[in-house]
Parts: sequence; structure tokens; C-alpha cells
Amino acid sequence: MDLLPHNRKAYDAVVEHLKTSNRTCVVNPTGTGKSYIALQLIEDNKDARILYVTSVAVNLLEFWDKVDQLGGYRMVLNLTNIPRLVGSGKMEEAGSSETGSDAQSDMEAAGIDIEERERLLKKATIVDESHFKGPLVQFCLYAGLDNPLPDFDYIIIDEFHRAGAPLWESKVNRLLADNPNAKIVGFSATPERMDGRDMRALFNNNVASEMELSDAIVNGLLPLPKYWLGRVEFTETEEEEVQKEKEEKLRKHGYPLVAKRHLESGIGLRDVFREALIPENAVHGKFIIFCRTIRNTRSMVDASEEWFDWVDQVHR
Repeated sequence: MDLLPHNRKAYDAVVEHLKTSNRTCVVNPTGTGKSYIALQLIEDNKDARILYVTSVAVNLLEFWDKVDQLGGYRMVLNLTNIPRLVGSGKMEEAGSSETGSDAQSDMEAAGIDIEERERLLKKATIVDESHFKGPLVQFCLYAGLDNPLPDFDYIIIDEFHRAGAPLWESKVNRLLADNPNAKIVGFSATPERMDGRDMRALFNNNVASEMELSDAIVNGLLPLPKYWLGRVEFTETEEEEVQKEKEEKLRKHGYPLVAKRHLESGIGLRDVFREALIPENAVHGKFIIFCRTIRNTRSMVDASEEWFDWVDQVHR
């Protein structure tokens, strides 16, 4: 592989750190190409047994495709005993009574891309004794760490801050204990968890490479964000006052409908969007739209193709 200079520097640092320690990590911002560092590690160790662990299906599938493009690897994806909600970052299993459209709706509400999950299942491998020895790359989700293959030479932990999650931490610790001689390499853009824990500790605080987001922007690795501010005014009619009273009762029960209604009816909001989202302002050519659910995302893709007809591609 032809790594970019900043990733080559990080990769060389990983190799050096692994000469004196079995654990090290890379803390670089999202979008700087951490996955290519992991790919280089795989390419340089074709005769090794390697496990790649990540949190959600989309990350696993993207990395699978990248390894597949390298060619020549025995690739294994074992989804035995994985919960139905695999790939979402959630561990809740639906009740056995949920079938058909009800189950599908629940999956969408939980933020699960059903098509993505189906693609994941199609790659699943029936593991047998032939996989217990010899070089291979096994792909696994945190949620599926109950039955990994044995005797890995390298374990790559993507999004390693998630390894501290209560439902997954014991599985990760057991995996590392079962592979005491493996080289462990972690990747994350946000090593500090919301609960305050710094997951660099999982690698004995042995950091091979660390880059601040500001440095990535200054060095031209990531674009400088542009912020657009606009004035939004709110008005109320008598009818809205009655509705407001009803919504206030709901709001006390945890339904922030008032703010939602105000935002959607705000005067000037559309003008702000109209000013910002035009070709002349698309210097870097990328926009991101956050949606409520997978179902909402699908409908927004169709709408976006009409709203932003000057955009080359729309993805979800």
C-alpha cells in the first residue's frame, strides 16, 4: 500500500512500539485514514492470524471490502449466537413474539440498517476445524466476541473507546486473556469515554501516534468547517396558544414538542439553508444531514436528490 505521509509515520511508530510491547494504539481524528494503517499491518503480516474487532456493521463491512481488495486472504466472519440487533451498537434482543413488519419497525427505530444487516449475514462463515490453524483474518463485532477463533497473532481493536462499554468490556478482557502473546493494536478518534474513563489504559497508555483535530485541519488533512448563522423568529396565534398548552402538558412527561414545533415553523430558517446549501458555497463538496431513524434517512435521500440536484451523489 502507498500510505500518505502522516499514516506512514503512524504505521512506522506502531511497528516500533510493538517491538518492545504487545499493546499500542493510534489516536487520530476521524477521516484521517486510520483504517489504512490497519490494512498495512495486515498486508505486512500475510502469514499471521489476525482478528479485527469493531462496533457496528457498517465499519465491519467497509473494512471487509478493503481487505478483500488486497486479495489473497482467507477471510472469516462468524455470526454464531449474535443477537438479532447485531450491528446497531445495541444489545437488546426483541421478544420472540415480534415478527414481520413489527420486528422491522423496531429495528429501524433502533437505528439499524436492515439492508446493511442482510449484507453482513450473507458474508457469514460456517466455522470449522480448518479455521483453527493457519493464517486468516477474522472479522468480529464487539457484540459477537463470545466465540472467536483461537490463537491470534494480531488483534486489531477499532473504535477502542467502545471496549469499555459495560456489556462488552468483559468480553474484550477475556479475548485478550485468551491470547496473551498476541500483538494488540487499537484505533480511536475519541479515547475518552462519556463516563470519564480514558481507554488508552487498555494499551497501558502506550500511544504510538496521536493527532489533534485542529492539527489535522491546519495540515490540510481535513477541511476547515464553515458555520452559517441565521436569525430565526417565532410567532404565535390564538390557535397556537391552545396547542402550546396541550404540548406543555406533554413536555412535562418528556416530550419536547414545543421546541420541535417552534423550530419547524421558524421564520428565516429556510432562508439560512437556502443561503448555505448552494453550489457556490460547496467548497469542499460534502454536506451531512442528520436524521431521526433509518426510515427517515431513506425518505430524506429521495428528497435530497430533488432539493440538491447539483450534488453528484447522495449516500446514506
